[in-house]
Amino acid sequence: MSSAAWKNIAGRGTFLLSVTLGVLVLVGGGEARSAGFFLQEQSAAASGRAFAGDAAAAEDASTIFYNPAGMTQLQGRMQGEVGVYMIAPHARLSDQGSTVNVGGGGAQPVGGISSDQGFNPQASGNLYAAAPIGHDLWLGLGVTVPFGLRDHYALNYFGRYDSTKTELRTIDVAPSAAYAVSHWLSLGAGIDIQRADARLENALPNPSGVSPSTDGFFDAKAGDWGLGFNAGIFVKPTDKIRLGFSYRSGIDHALKGSSTTAVAGTSTTQDVTASFKLPDVASFGAAWEVAPNLTLMGQVDYYGWSRFQEISLTFADGTHDSIPANYHNTIGVSLGGEWRVASPWTLRAGIELDPTPTPGGNRSTSVPDSNRTWLAFGISYEFSDRLGVDMSYAHDLTSVSHIDRSKNFSSLSTTTTTTATTTATSTDSSNVVGVAMRLRY
Repeated sequence: MSSAAWKNIAGRGTFLLSVTLGVLVLVGGGEARSAGFFLQEQSAAASGRAFAGDAAAAEDASTIFYNPAGMTQLQGRMQGEVGVYMIAPHARLSDQGSTVNVGGGGAQPVGGISSDQGFNPQASGNLYAAAPIGHDLWLGLGVTVPFGLRDHYALNYFGRYDSTKTELRTIDVAPSAAYAVSHWLSLGAGIDIQRADARLENALPNPSGVSPSTDGFFDAKAGDWGLGFNAGIFVKPTDKIRLGFSYRSGIDHALKGSSTTAVAGTSTTQDVTASFKLPDVASFGAAWEVAPNLTLMGQVDYYGWSRFQEISLTFADGTHDSIPANYHNTIGVSLGGEWRVASPWTLRAGIELDPTPTPGGNRSTSVPDSNRTWLAFGISYEFSDRLGVDMSYAHDLTSVSHIDRSKNFSSLSTTTTTTATTTATSTDSSNVVGVAMRLRY
């Protein structure tokens, strides 16, 4: 096939990917890939090396997300990138003796089906553009989905009193700038304008008789705009070594929407505010060109998950509720490399160790998380100096986590308190495929 034909096909592919991304930004989300519900998948090239050296890579416009200072290292004039992901997590929950206790009358089995898998494949995407203004200054814009979660369980499964549906999607618009202080030092920063939309749903036990057929339900939907920032430092002490440090601030959200509570023949709908704090992220990455065609890379990421302690609900009637999280801070480590086999091909591979921030006593069916070990592979093809494609595949090795979570429903009755305890194991694994088109002008 001729070069012109390849370029024509690639150009059409870029257009289709752009349209797809537009749809994803409006309706997409995707389940989390990184431990917790942070989405690292913001570059197919980065995914192919398990995100090793992201803060120091500075190879394409996705550096806007991983380290904005890296824009000064981009080759050419205007840079553009559009990427899509298919994220396929698997977390099968199995009942290990879940019970419900009405008014201290003794625990009884919750009933319902004894296992369920609430996660289905979902799509996500990203978009970047960067351009130099003069010799040392670059401006850029990134549109990403940095946090995401979506699980739907059967309404009659054993963990229904903890959750039946959980959805969280954030869309982050980040205008950014980078300045080359010298040939070896660059600084960058950006503003994160973030939209968050969430939905929480769970069954409510009927104090008069607990069973899936008599359950009520709680459902809340809300949205909010939040503001944060990101900053980065890029250092190139030699032609063979690149170092990068980046920081993304945590963002506080106070989502406003409506809620419905229905149980024992009564139903109430009212406004609600859901408040929570998303974590900050600090990253240090390094890249070492050990040979003209081989680069080794590594990265350490700190996640400030201790900011996410609860989801606080405030209702229009003045009542309050709290969904505990009690996450703790984590540190992830990744190692990888790139091998430029022969023009126009580049191969990548990497491994990432990503510990969970969820403590066993508060781990929920919404995020049945576990420590994760990711193996990743990737490939790039350059159609020309202006057009390239990146593809990646990552697999999370199967692991098992435990859930032991109690929830009180004191508002269901003026005389008794109902307590549901969800006890389960979760068998987790995931597969992630990414594709991105890069343009240079």
